[in-house]
Amino acid sequence: MKGNPKIEINNIKIYKCTEYKTLNKLKRKNKDEIRNNSNPSNIKLKRTFDEISQE
Repeated sequence: MKGNPKIEINNIKIYKCTEYKTLNKLKRKNKDEIRNNSNPSNIKLKRTFDEISQE
C-alpha cells in the first residue's frame, strides 16, 4: 500500500508537466498566428496575445 500513493503522485506530476507543455505549444501557435495575420506596424503583439489568452 505504500507504493500506491507514490505512483499516484508521480502520475499527477507527469500530468501537470504534460499539461504545461501543451499550454506552451498552444501559446506559441497563437503567437505565430498573430504575427502572420496582423500588420506589425499597427499592432503590439504582446498586448494582442494577452487579450486573446485571457478569453
